[in-house]
Amino acid sequence: APPMAKTTTPSSMFAAVEDVGAAMLVAVPKLTAALERGDVETRRRAAQELSELLLQVIPSLAESLEDLDVTVRRSAVLAMAQMQNAIQPAVVKTVDDSDAEVCRLAAMAIARIDEKAVGPLTRALEDNVADVRRAAAMALGRLGPLSVDAIPRLIQMLDDHHSECRTAAATAL
Repeated sequence: APPMAKTTTPSSMFAAVEDVGAAMLVAVPKLTAALERGDVETRRRAAQELSELLLQVIPSLAESLEDLDVTVRRSAVLAMAQMQNAIQPAVVKTVDDSDAEVCRLAAMAIARIDEKAVGPLTRALEDNVADVRRAAAMALGRLGPLSVDAIPRLIQMLDDHHSECRTAAATAL
């Protein structure tokens, strides 16, 4: 008899997710411990392995940002924001590293993150939802000189019909 086609049911997918999660719960602490206590080569390899784990997760999370279900999109954006909140301060700290190449790489990574945010944040200043416009203005303000291209739109926002948006725009400027 021909083999039966495999079907993926929600319960089998959830079981697979649990299996992967369990493996990650074992691998990540071991890799983290290796980063802290291993010899130079072990620490280097542990950092590379952790990086590869993240690189496998991020594309899937990015795809989830386009999911039809809003709760999935919200969970994905929160997960990515938490990763950025954890990663960015560590990268910023390495700008002061004693090795010039580490400093250069860190500075370039930070600039790429921030520069890529200006366009989408500027477009968000025109969103129909006041909280989105306010948050975008606040974020642009935090980017400082990098957000120079958003200045004309921020000036227009000083006439926004929501006071919170006007205040955020004024603060950003």
